Amino acid sequence: MKFNVLPNHAVLKVLDKSKQKHGNIIIPDLGNQKTELGEVIDPGVGEYNYHTDRLIPTHLKKGDIVPIPKMGSQNITIGREEYIICQLNQLGVTIEL
Repeated sequence: MKFNVLPNHAVLKVLDKSKQKHGNIIIPDLGNQKTELGEVIDPGVGEYNYHTDRLIPTHLKKGDIVPIPKMGSQNITIGREEYIICQLNQLGVTIEL
């Protein structure tokens, strides 16, 4: 699948979705609020600076592991895959597993 990502945005794929299931009832684990991790699918081109008319390239690359921001991101589901669209300035760190 090909994404056309706007400047200053990135597309993430959710890596770990831990829910406990008993029969047909899904019980979300609210007591242990773990940080969800995502894999960068498309990092976009970077951020456009309107003051200098230049494009600031992103330091992210495809395959980087980052924590998913809790607020300000969009969740989309295509098929069975869940994707997150968020701004680059919300991604402050990459994680090496």
